[in-house]
Amino acid sequence: QNSTICFSVSSLENDEESLFGCLETSYNKPYDKYLVFYNLNLVENSVKRLVFSRIDPSSYLLIPIPQGYFRIKGVLLCSRGFLTFVDYEKKKIKKKSLPWEKIDSEIKHPLISCFDFFTGKTKLLLLMVTEEGCILKITFSLQNFLSKKNLNKLDVSYLCTLPGRAKTIKILKSGFLFVIAEEGNHLQFHFKNLGGKGGVLYYYPEIKTQNLFLVDELGSFSPVISVKTKNLFKKGRNRLILLCGSKSRSSIRILEKSSGIDLIRKKKLKKKPLGLYLIKNDLIFIQLILSFKDSTVSFSLNRNIQEINNNGLIFDYPSFLIQFFLSVEGVIQTTYKKIRLIRYNGLKRKIIEWKPLHGIGISNSTIIETNEFLIILLLSNSTAAIIKFENNVGFLEVGRTALKIPYSNFMFGISFERKQKISNLRLFIFLNKKEK
Repeated sequence: QNSTICFSVSSLENDEESLFGCLETSYNKPYDKYLVFYNLNLVENSVKRLVFSRIDPSSYLLIPIPQGYFRIKGVLLCSRGFLTFVDYEKKKIKKKSLPWEKIDSEIKHPLISCFDFFTGKTKLLLLMVTEEGCILKITFSLQNFLSKKNLNKLDVSYLCTLPGRAKTIKILKSGFLFVIAEEGNHLQFHFKNLGGKGGVLYYYPEIKTQNLFLVDELGSFSPVISVKTKNLFKKGRNRLILLCGSKSRSSIRILEKSSGIDLIRKKKLKKKPLGLYLIKNDLIFIQLILSFKDSTVSFSLNRNIQEINNNGLIFDYPSFLIQFFLSVEGVIQTTYKKIRLIRYNGLKRKIIEWKPLHGIGISNSTIIETNEFLIILLLSNSTAAIIKFENNVGFLEVGRTALKIPYSNFMFGISFERKQKISNLRLFIFLNKKEK
């Protein structure tokens, strides 16, 4: 169909005809959504289109009802805050509200990301997983499935909350639930109880529950947030240092390539890291630094990955840049509040700092290293400052300019020599989603 946007497609299980439903809207009327059924006739090589009804604008997903013992053609239509039961043959539509997710004082309507059915002898079990990882359960009776009396007694109950978002779930007949995670490791649970409070208006997410028991965990390196490669332990082999996962399932993993790829170090993290930095030179030992949303954490890479806090870094704020530069003989760290240079001399440290005045914060930073050592800062008041470092003086602000870009997703600095060798050309580039 021309000039049509399709939000969801689902086939209807039927042995007699090929039938599938779609959630559609038109370019001309984008706020009007319709439930449309298509009947595919392979004998006549034709397709019949039937506009079933106009639906709620917040509808986003179609769930097919297994035919099995029901002997009906129908789908479940997921909308914001409720489910709609659609019977294709009897042209019936019935609605059932979903419980809200309550975190502190905030109430959110659940959005279903994946689902799976389990068909028993007398009942049908439907598990739906929300975008936040909460599992909702609906149990259908095989008798009078879409009758008004039975539908009013139908309860949508909260089962538990997964440690992260789920991409797909699968209910096994042996009583297990396999979860393919979108972020972090894949999980296999055993059903201890199918209970749960039904008929409630809202629920509180709980990761620890008596309903599911974690049996097995399949390690996953997806997604890899950041990666570094270094010869860490002076054995002539480069190691891959991976920052993996998300939220409470994040981890640091160190890989080594021999006959295959072996995991030689692993450290679980309690929060989602934003950046990975590695410091290694002849003056200081190997340090792995992670930047979080509200802090910076440093680790030493020896036999075990151990946290350290005596290396002179700023730990109270996230870091935009942490790197060792030989020209300044130290480590440069930039945070929201200040720039810090740390010079190591054995166990002694010398610290040199610079920070903007009047409470202005640093949004991003990059470094151009030629015959001069320049730090380009993007400040919170939509200005860019150029900071120069001199050994005898310290940090000096040598220029500032106003910018049209209020913030930057990524920035970097480059420098190169012209062919005429009159002067070196230095520039820095800001990349934004809307403009460059």
